[in-house]
Amino acid sequence: MIWAVIEVSVIVVDFLVVASAHVPMLVHVKDLVKQLQVKNKESK
Repeated sequence: MIWAVIEVSVIVVDFLVVASAHVPMLVHVKDLVKQLQVKNKESK
């Protein structure tokens, strides 16, 4: 039973590490999308 809890916590920690590594990338992508939308509005 304890092993299952340890395994789950390890998976959660791995997930958090990966997620936190991807957050800056997601923010960057959102900024790029906003910039593209602004450019499209200006060109029309």
